[in-house]
Amino acid sequence: MASPKDNDERLKKLFVGGLKRDTEDDTLKSFFEQYGAMTDCVVIRSQSKESRGFGYVTFEDEESVLKVLEDKKEKGPHSIDGKEVEVKRAIPRDDQSSTAHLKTKKIFIGGLPDEADAESIKQSLADRVRGMTPTNVDLIMKKEDETKHRGFCFVEFEDEDIVDELCCIKQVSINGKSVEIKKAEPKDKSGSQGQRGRGGRGGGRGSFGGRGRGGGGGMGGNYHGAGGYGAYPGGGYDGFGDGGGYGDASYGGYGSYGGDYYGNMGAYPQAPSNYGPQGGYRNNRYKPY
Repeated sequence: MASPKDNDERLKKLFVGGLKRDTEDDTLKSFFEQYGAMTDCVVIRSQSKESRGFGYVTFEDEESVLKVLEDKKEKGPHSIDGKEVEVKRAIPRDDQSSTAHLKTKKIFIGGLPDEADAESIKQSLADRVRGMTPTNVDLIMKKEDETKHRGFCFVEFEDEDIVDELCCIKQVSINGKSVEIKKAEPKDKSGSQGQRGRGGRGGGRGSFGGRGRGGGGGMGGNYHGAGGYGAYPGGGYDGFGDGGGYGDASYGGYGSYGGDYYGNMGAYPQAPSNYGPQGGYRNNRYKPY
């Protein structure tokens, strides 16, 4: 019997960004059908029927998605119509952060049970992503008792695609407790987090069946991208930009933590501001969704 994870549509969908303006649905389909059978394949268009420079591909099973991502990892970026494109998992719209498509190898996990430790966190995450063990777990310890953690941590992987996969899964059980996963967002010294357009949500959201080609700039569906989807950083995509984005979205209920390095983690007590995350981010700030 297939597990809920196997049946999860979120794990079968890919975002394709940086498409040429004249790339059509059929071209997109022709390229990706080498990886497996698809249930949908669409180039997202504006109200005037012009390509927005990105699209979505949905496969019948997640194995096809894994093949696409593995090819990207081994051979480099995919090319469609002679142009390199960005291919990654589509992040569900129910994650309403403006940084859902942030490229990062680090996640934030809050609400950890008291008995959780680095090894149990590593094992629980590896069990959800085919044995892909984290490269580092930063458990944030209590200032007054460094043998106990504050209930949250930062976890780093060697692969950005694994982070995207976990953000599609959204929740994982650690020591018998379900906890939520968010991306950790690096902040530069000025606190800038890049463009965060607060534009509207575009037109009708629709479904992938409707493809959002007509009304009100709706992009159809519940995935981050542009228009009716959540914001996707422009990244040089022609005419793409921040679409119908959301503004700053703090990680739910975790508020501020640590003056210099971590933000928006809420109910956790203040930690020393000189705490620095691993992996070269010591001079940056970190902020989860």
